[in-house]
Amino acid sequence: MAKKWILPTLAAVAVAVGIVACGGGGGGGGANASLPISIVGTAATGSALTDGTVQIYGADGIALLSTPAIIASNGSYSATIPAGAKFPLVFVADDGSQKLVSIMASANDTAIVNVTQLTNLLASRLSPSGDPANLLKEIAAGTAVNASTVQSKITEMLAAIKPLLEAHGLSVTDNPVTKTFVANGSGYDKMLDTLDVKIEPKGSASTIELTVKKAVAEDAPLPNVTLLSSAAIPTLPTVNAAELPENGLTLALKDLLDQSTACYALAKGDRITTNGTSAADIKAQACKDMFDGKDPRNYKSGGHVVKSTDHFGGIFTASTPVTFSSPRYFYTISADAPTYPNGPKAGDVVFGYRWKDEYGNFQYERNVVRKDASDGKYRFIGNKYVYPGGTSAYAQRRNFLMQPNSTYLSVGYGFDLPCISGANNSASWKKVVVTTPDGSGRITLMPNVTGTTCNYSYFTIASKGTVPAPSGTGFIRIRSEFEGGSNAPSGHPRDSVLDVGPAFVENDFTDAQIEQIPQFGRWKYEYFLDANSVSTNTPNVTQYFRTVTRAMTIAGFKQSVKLPNLESAYQADLISSATPNCSATGCYVVPNNPFPVKWTVNAAAQALPDPPATYRVRIYGKYGNAANRLGYEDTSDVRSSVRTTSIACGNGDSTQQQCETKNAALIFATPSTGVVGARNYDRYTTVGNIDLVSRLPDNSDASHFYTLGKLVP
Repeated sequence: MAKKWILPTLAAVAVAVGIVACGGGGGGGGANASLPISIVGTAATGSALTDGTVQIYGADGIALLSTPAIIASNGSYSATIPAGAKFPLVFVADDGSQKLVSIMASANDTAIVNVTQLTNLLASRLSPSGDPANLLKEIAAGTAVNASTVQSKITEMLAAIKPLLEAHGLSVTDNPVTKTFVANGSGYDKMLDTLDVKIEPKGSASTIELTVKKAVAEDAPLPNVTLLSSAAIPTLPTVNAAELPENGLTLALKDLLDQSTACYALAKGDRITTNGTSAADIKAQACKDMFDGKDPRNYKSGGHVVKSTDHFGGIFTASTPVTFSSPRYFYTISADAPTYPNGPKAGDVVFGYRWKDEYGNFQYERNVVRKDASDGKYRFIGNKYVYPGGTSAYAQRRNFLMQPNSTYLSVGYGFDLPCISGANNSASWKKVVVTTPDGSGRITLMPNVTGTTCNYSYFTIASKGTVPAPSGTGFIRIRSEFEGGSNAPSGHPRDSVLDVGPAFVENDFTDAQIEQIPQFGRWKYEYFLDANSVSTNTPNVTQYFRTVTRAMTIAGFKQSVKLPNLESAYQADLISSATPNCSATGCYVVPNNPFPVKWTVNAAAQALPDPPATYRVRIYGKYGNAANRLGYEDTSDVRSSVRTTSIACGNGDSTQQQCETKNAALIFATPSTGVVGARNYDRYTTVGNIDLVSRLPDNSDASHFYTLGKLVP
């Protein structure tokens, strides 16, 4: 197992439901409804799918409701199925963050149809492809789904989650489709809060993982089982009822998000003092009430604090209301972090949520909250760790513009560890060693610096060897495949002697090995801050971070993620500009300052309720004279609704070494980016790569990386 994570030596260092309109016939031969049927149910995952909708489709793929049913604040909805509807019926709940599927097998079923992660699991088990989003078109194409097949899958599913049901004191025979419940954070709804169901479609089958979300120590795993959609469901491990969250937790989390919405609804002048930039400058009580002790100065998360340029920066800058919604319980900290008070304490809750503004910008976030003993309310506290550090599932399409047949896909993990220039900042740290969830791998991260100036804004993966050296990437690729085509290079992308930037494991993980990595995997971070810590191999500080989703398989990446693309005309201009500047290793462009980037969002992604949210654009290149060429990265963080940005040299910091420093006459203003006094890129500086990074609803990241480099000679 340990061999999976070994790095070779580095040379240089939810899917839209397919609606099928067949016009009649098909659909598995179900009977029609002779009279209108009134339907009620609850749409929730523990947290109600508030303000979402439910649409109902007949077995012929036709939508039965002229206007989708609205989901109320308690998760309830009601609808009337018209006479003549062809069974089985497929129900689709959509809250703008996710789509969940349920089914009503026949007109003789009880007129209660819930839509939850359990009914979505049921739909996956009924779908030949294992994809709930495909079930409707599969039924319309003739897949037989009837009361008998539905009941069989329900019985199997209930047997698998029996330990969780028993821990909640619930019946082990209640039908999840027809069970009467309210999204109030107790009873059956609380059980849903504590069950994570992750379905990864990948063509002819899907991978399913069930995880019990409960109280857990920072350095311990959460119980889970993994299976293929075509296989039997293993039974969950025994669940200790004392480790389950308190009743009403999701309602309390929703209250906090409503409080956040109320803060951001205020005029900026009411939120902060004039020109305020720090936590101490927040004056609105509605905003102070978001934080532990009603004091935003108490917040810390991985060294980040509440500040205009840091966490909750929107309190200082947002000019339009922001809505916070869709609370999703992840887990509770069961014991103080081993390094407490550097880290969370027992009782702290980790959860996820979604924010959206009036311009259509949105993002998926996670945070830590603490219960206030004085009033029982949960408020943001952050993970309380002093140092930054985090792991997220990461996937990338590496698009070779000058050699399209070399384009390949990679999946793995990215490490969120910023490099901050300066002798007393993270640029001076010696290394950070990250241990993988199963303990089999240790990945060394190092700052890529010139003196005490960071060449990249993040720590990079170090090469294997007696004296590790930093690379240019913070993404470890555990599986990579060429995109396809008869002209694709032979072998593996890691075999290239030209594309030396990426960090691959020595031997790719198989799909089965990827699928065994837990969604809620615990990663240990050991910080070596000085030479003495390295010589004794004793870290100065140890921290922990838990992912909330694992790496995808390549097939899952292909099927599930719709990446943004550089505009076609922009690509053509880029290639044209680079063509005169080519060498044995690739081509480059000479950048203007600011450097413009233009992209589009895939039409299929725009149709999803939960499209990727592009939030970061990066350019990479080289600087320095011919005798000493070094890499650099400039970045622009963007709102998800925009499709263009301009990246200033050094992100506006003219001291960066890729920027012109010799001729003061080259200083100029660039009002479009708000950067004043920025310098041009140096005459030796080039751009060879553009990276579009997006956040997915499951808190993982995906990259569409365009390169002018070459993979093969």
